[in-house]
Amino acid sequence: MPTLANMMDFKLPTDRTYDGQSLVPLLEQKTLKRNKPLIFGIDMPFQDDPTDEWAIRDGDWKMIIDRQNKPKYLYNLKKDRFETLNQIGKQPEIEKQLYGKFLKMKQDIDNDSLMKARGDKPTPVTWG
Repeated sequence: MPTLANMMDFKLPTDRTYDGQSLVPLLEQKTLKRNKPLIFGIDMPFQDDPTDEWAIRDGDWKMIIDRQNKPKYLYNLKKDRFETLNQIGKQPEIEKQLYGKFLKMKQDIDNDSLMKARGDKPTPVTWG
């Protein structure tokens, strides 16, 4: 949404939080600097052991949060790009900062009127 609004010179309403950022600089082959962490869901409901986790990425750090909203993994992607060295319990200040940012962003997402209208885990559409 922020990218399209930026391209059309449209001012987005300020009464809600947008979990996106304009990608126009990338389209113009410029550098894009994130102004806030990136948060994303990991949801694979059709596996034998479904995952329903979140991840937050901020700078060199990535944290994965489990179904109970507890930090599960913490990686320094600059030093460990293959995510093999879990730093949970070894970087308490980073854990605290990232987890606090995650909770704030997750609260904003959960309070969004579209997410409330969606309900709790809607049934996927099956084709054929």
